[in-house]
This record gives sequence, structure tokens and C-alpha cells, in this order.
Amino acid sequence: MKPYNGAKRPEPTPVAPESADAANGALPDPDGLLAAALALAAEGVKVFPAHRVVDDGFGPTCTCMDLKCKSPGKHPRNDHGSKEATTDPGLIRQWWQKWGVHGRLNFGQTLTGRAVVDIDVAEGKTGDATWEGLCVELAPSDWAPGTLTYRTGRGGTQYVYTLPEGESGGKADGYSNKLGTHVDFKTGPNAYVMVPGSKTDDVYTVIVDAETAPLPEWIAEKARKKARQGSEGGSVVHAGSGSQLSDLLSLPADDPYRSSNDWVAAVAGHYAGDAWKFAPPRGWTWYSDMVRAANATSAEPHPEDRLAKTLWSVWEAEAAKHEQAEAAAVVQLLQPGGAFFHNVPEVPPAVWGHGEEILWAEGEALLIGAPQGVGKTTLAHQIIRARIGLQPTVLGLPVAPGKRVLLLAMDRPAQTRRAGARIFAGDDPHRLSERLVVWEGPPPADLARHPETLMRMCEQAGADTVVVDSLKDAAIGLSDDEVGAGWNRARQFTLREGVQVLELHHTVKRGANGAEPNTLADIYGSTWITSGAGSVISLWGEAGDPIVSLRHLKQPFAEVGPFRLLHDHTTGTTTVHHTADLVALAGASRGGISALEAAKAIFETEKPSAAQKEKARRRLAKLVEAGQLEAKAGPAGAGTVYRAPSGALF
Repeated sequence: MKPYNGAKRPEPTPVAPESADAANGALPDPDGLLAAALALAAEGVKVFPAHRVVDDGFGPTCTCMDLKCKSPGKHPRNDHGSKEATTDPGLIRQWWQKWGVHGRLNFGQTLTGRAVVDIDVAEGKTGDATWEGLCVELAPSDWAPGTLTYRTGRGGTQYVYTLPEGESGGKADGYSNKLGTHVDFKTGPNAYVMVPGSKTDDVYTVIVDAETAPLPEWIAEKARKKARQGSEGGSVVHAGSGSQLSDLLSLPADDPYRSSNDWVAAVAGHYAGDAWKFAPPRGWTWYSDMVRAANATSAEPHPEDRLAKTLWSVWEAEAAKHEQAEAAAVVQLLQPGGAFFHNVPEVPPAVWGHGEEILWAEGEALLIGAPQGVGKTTLAHQIIRARIGLQPTVLGLPVAPGKRVLLLAMDRPAQTRRAGARIFAGDDPHRLSERLVVWEGPPPADLARHPETLMRMCEQAGADTVVVDSLKDAAIGLSDDEVGAGWNRARQFTLREGVQVLELHHTVKRGANGAEPNTLADIYGSTWITSGAGSVISLWGEAGDPIVSLRHLKQPFAEVGPFRLLHDHTTGTTTVHHTADLVALAGASRGGISALEAAKAIFETEKPSAAQKEKARRRLAKLVEAGQLEAKAGPAGAGTVYRAPSGALF
């Protein structure tokens, strides 16, 4: 007999399914993944969406964006994994439209009524040798696998078999999940393997395109014997605390080891260790959420009282290892008081602005609040374009160029793509790819519940600027102060790492008495959202209006505006449509203008408030300092008037 693995394994002859609906050109499917998933579903095999390993220019990365992902490209995208698997082609196509057409989707296939012999050879594992030994010892001399065979993304081999009629697989039918060292036996409704066309290190392919054969009796008996050894306390080997987290999580949901406290402790140990690998550490909330999520995937999850004890015990043990490291990290973040309070520039350095007119200051978040359809995304795209060095100014104010922008296109990304296509259409696509990276769709985690995630996404993208479009998609429940504080922590972690933060958000529907929103209270959500921002801009108008208003509700230095903005929907650009030209106004008046008259022109009201008159006075004073106007005492009781300098022509 010739073993079908090890040195004598056949050379792979990949067979990729034809592109799904290729005749209609409905959906692009370069690796045949969608076609394979639909074909399996048509045969009654349930599939579900999983993450994929991609290379966005920063090396192979799982689309979950976790830098320390323990199972890249093989864990579910949906909340309940294989428990939400389906044979519905419409739902499968929806998943594909959402993630697959952008190359960011794998599919898993469940194994009810089927079994897979999974031979692992990655990173020096000895699955080939184990399988060869099993074949020599147990298989008939003339035996050959003779069934559908996959080559995995990490170079291993998977033989797919059908179980005897009436069996669904797993523990219920007396099967172990192991045949030997680095040879797994995956079977049952809670087990899964990847669909061909999925990608981890490489793309999963079909290397023997054959009918799925019945499970050979010798393999079945070996799996049952392993299960009996386990139940009798024999020598069956389970993934222990020294195993990879992916090994622990990939155990079938009904595997007996999952019911042991050892399994929970091992999983908790991995996540506790991960939590301390970041500065600052991810913290108890992230750690406990991750372990509870893993526990929930078991057929018989551990009860909360027992789970809570294990969680706390493991966390305390891990924290004790890091007491000195934690203290050192804190010391590194401490600054001398003299340097903190004395090394301060008189005017904040500007990301967007000049002199005292600053709309976005370095190290402080800028929030643009607006109702739907009035151009906040259009304005953000122009700021992005300036930030990556493709235009010098936005609304007439300079924008400091940065290195790379991460755009979180979470709110209606298809619409964002269409809007951006107008303004970026004439730009070099290679430059855009070098300087701009886009995350499409929901974030990998709620950014308020996991505040370090935003910082880590920026780190992974190599970005010094992040544009969050929009806050409602970054965190759920923004009207809750706990969520608002969580989001503020996320932005502050990110700012501390030197990343500039621009946030797009929504206003309440109307201000007082249906008027234009003009206070920070008119920005939707918890007060901590605006309290933690350095600058807040409000845009107002009706959806689709070419002319909208801009108000600077919170300033890092002096107030800028108000302005009226003109959106050119054809080119995707925005200009200042109207501002009160105080120099021209003063020049046209024989006696000059007062602060009251300036306020009436600026704010377009016959009854400006005291605050508005003071803002107008400050703008006039700046023009005097610049030599564009001169201030003179007016008639008795009239106060100061401002007029054109002597000799000026208008």
C-alpha cells in the first residue's frame, strides 16, 4: 500500500469552481469561493461567513484587524459562527456583496453528516508522518482515500467523507476530534472546515475533484477508540494550556475537553496574556468579553458562577507577572510639570487653519456634526485630499500634509465611494493607495467598549490621521454617558500615539423652536462626545442643498466663521460662498462701521446678541492689527468706529 500523504503525496492539481453566475457577470469571484459556497449549499451543506487573510500593503493580516489574531482567516465574521450557517443562496450572496466582492471574505462549511481528516503540516508539524503511520498500521493494503480532497491554505491535506446514514457526527456518535498527533478528525454540526477559495496563508483548493466517499471503517473505529480512551481517562491528547489558542477554539463545540475547567483556564490564559501585550493593556472588559464569547460557542457552556471564578483567578495570576512592567509603563508616560506647562506655543499648531483661525489643532480631535445629506462626507474627503498632499487648502485655510490617512468608511460605504470618486477621480491611483487606506463596513469591535481598537487599527494601517465616518457606526448607544466616555477614551488613546482624529457625527434634527442648531447641546449624544473634542463644527441645511451654513461651535483658539458653503456636487468640492467682507464694508461707508454694524452683516440679523457683537469686535481688531482697517473714536456715545486706512482706494 502507498500512503496518500508524506513524501508520496500527489502534486496538487487545483480545481477552482467556475465563477458564480459567470454567464451573467453578476458578481466577481476570482478564486471561485462564491461558486463553491453556493454549490455546497445546493447540496444541503450549510455555510457561514468568516474573516480572510489579506495584504493591504502592510503584510498578511486577518480582516478582523487584530494584530495578534490567533486564527487568521478561519474565525467567523458573524456573531454566532457556525450556529448561523445557512443554505439560503440569497443570504450567501448578501454576505458576498458585503465583504466578498472586496476580497475580504472566507466561507466555513459545517460538517453535519460528514467527516474530514485534517492533516496539519504547517510550521514543522508532523501530520504527514502520523497519517502515514496510521495508514500502514490500520488501513487495508490496497486502500486509497478515493474521495474529495482539499489542499489547505497552510499546505495541509483534508479528506472529506460522508458518515453512515443516521449519524450527524461528533460526540453524540462516539467520535473523538483527534486521530493522532497533528491529525484531526472533524465531524458534526458544530465542526467546520473552510470552503475552497478561502484564503489564509494561501488559497484553499480542490486537489482531487471526486464524489464524497463513505467514511472508511478503519478511520471510524480509530476515532471511536480515541473517544473511548478519553472517556476512560486514557492517553488521548487534548489541547492544553501550552497549545495555540486557535487549537483550543477549533475543538468541536461538543468535544468533552471543552466541558473541563482546564479548557476554560487555557483559553483565559491566552487572552489574559494578550491583554498585557499592548500599551496601555486592553483591560479586564476586553479579556472577560473574549473568554465569555469563546465559552458561548461550546455546546455546554460553563455556568457563570464557575466561569467568573476562573476568569478572576487567571487574570490575577497574569496581572501579578506584569506589576513591574505596568509600573515602568506608567513611569514612561509621566512628564515633568515644568515641561508640561511651560513648553506651550502661544498659538496651537494647526492641522487645518492658520494663525488664530484654527479649525483643527494638532493633538485634538475635530468633530463635524451635521444632518444627513448636507456635505460632511464631501468636506471630509477634501480634508483627506489635502492631508495626503493633493491640495493645499480647504475653505481657504491651509491643511498641513500628513503621511497616511485611514478612512473608516462605516456609514453607507457605497455612497461614500460614489462621493469620493468625484473628488479623487483625477488623482494618481498609486499615490492614493500609498497615502490612503480604507476600512469598509462595521469596525472589528465596538470602539467604545474596546477603546484600544481604534489606536491599533491606525497602528496596523501606518496612519497618522484617522477619519471616522461616522460615530454612530463606531459605537452603539452614543446617548449613554458610559458609551460617550468609552468613545472619548478611544480617541484619547489614539491622539496620544500621535494620530490626528477627525470624526463625522450627526446633530439633533432641529435646534430650539425648529431653528438651526447652534450650540454643543445640538450635537447628538452624550456630553462626553463634544467635551473630549478640541474643535466642533456644525453644518446645517436641507439634504442636497448646494448652499449650507457652517458654524464653529467649539474652538481650539479663536472662532472661525460663520460661513456659507457652496457644494459643487459635480466635482465634489466646497468653497466659501459668502462671508461678510468687513474691509469692503468699511471702505464703502464714509464714517466707517461699528462693531454692531459688523455683527449685523456677519450674523445676518438686525438684533445681534452681545456675544455676536463681541465676536465682530474681535474680527475688526484683527483687521486693524493687519493694517487693513484703522480704529477711531466715533461720535459722542457711538464708541469705536472702523474705517479704511487713509489713502486706501475702494
